[in-house]
Amino acid sequence: MSFYNILLFFLLIFNFQTQHYYIDSLIDNKQYMVAEKAIINSIKENPNSEILIKKLGDCYGFIKDWDNAIIQYQKLVELDSDNSVYNYKLGGTLAAKANETNRFKSLSLINKSKKYLLKSVKLDNRNKPAMWVLIQIYTELPQLLGGSKSLALEYANELENISLIDGLFAKKYIYDFKNDHKMSNIYLNKITENLDSFNSEYDYNYLNFSIGELCANNKINLDMGILQ
Repeated sequence: MSFYNILLFFLLIFNFQTQHYYIDSLIDNKQYMVAEKAIINSIKENPNSEILIKKLGDCYGFIKDWDNAIIQYQKLVELDSDNSVYNYKLGGTLAAKANETNRFKSLSLINKSKKYLLKSVKLDNRNKPAMWVLIQIYTELPQLLGGSKSLALEYANELENISLIDGLFAKKYIYDFKNDHKMSNIYLNKITENLDSFNSEYDYNYLNFSIGELCANNKINLDMGILQ
């Protein structure tokens, strides 16, 4: 390889990395519309770049443009159908869209969502966000439409085996939704007893918010109320 070709190769890598840093900076600063344009321009040169497609889908997700987010995540699943994260993102976004549409369309979307979320967990049985969405679906859906408290608790148990705090919060959420105040209080006490187990390994934003909310509401251990 000539010196010119080597130089060109490294320049291309540098430009690629610089563009990604720029896009990440825009997303971190919540400049989603600017990031969207930058990503679309980059995708023109790399139409099958999974990194760029994922970033574009995430941008749409941040602004709750579920339809366009679904399109991007569907592309990712088509490119790599055995990727747990891609299946989770598609399933989770379908569930989010179902939450904002009429009941007739929502059931179809929920069924599609469950398909991808179940596959996500099958591919990675430690995928906490996918388990959380499944717990929400099985908890909130009426039994006639596929809801199941027993399945929700089953996933909550699996979640607890991975992350004690996640599992306890999941169970409290289930009992709160079912208006079982006795069981909810039992898990509230368990959560407060185990807040010391919360540390940097728990990087899931929903969990951090839940702990912060619980601490604020109950005026306990406020140093653990972390909102990322």
